[in-house]
Amino acid sequence: MTEIKAKKVVKQLLDAGFYDSRINGDHHRFKDDEGHYVTVNYSRLSDSIKPGTYSAILRQAGLKKNRE
Repeated sequence: MTEIKAKKVVKQLLDAGFYDSRINGDHHRFKDDEGHYVTVNYSRLSDSIKPGTYSAILRQAGLKKNRE
């Protein structure tokens, strides 16, 4: 899997009902009404996110099931 652009990650979160609740430096914190919190680290939407980080973001957002 190649690196994913921050723009794609943010779009997936927004489409899933998340909103940008706060920003501290390059750390953008998204949350939804179900209590999920996800922090995405980027300074520009063109920044790359590594595959492991992307997988963790999806898992924290409840968009990916954990392996059992």
